[in-house]
Amino acid sequence: MAKASSDNTTKPGALKDQIEELTAALQALAKAEGDEALATAKDTVRRLAGQASRLVEDMAGPTEDLEAAARRGLSRLESAVREQPLAAVGLAAAAGVLLALLVRR
Repeated sequence: MAKASSDNTTKPGALKDQIEELTAALQALAKAEGDEALATAKDTVRRLAGQASRLVEDMAGPTEDLEAAARRGLSRLESAVREQPLAAVGLAAAAGVLLALLVRR
């Protein structure tokens, strides 16, 4: 009988030790996987930031071209209004009448 009670006292202690070892192993595994996931996330962020930077640089050229075209168009419009102010007023009045008719419907 004494032997059975001796086995019972060592089994819970051994089981507790095994649980602690298993817990430590799981924590180490989780940390390793977490570090790997973090490294992967950082690499992905760097790659996406590089792509975004290249897109911004690629878009800068066409945007500047559009701005220049808009400035040229505005300059032409201003010079046309200065050269023919009555035609500009008549055109604005006609556009106002047309807009009023469209809004009424």
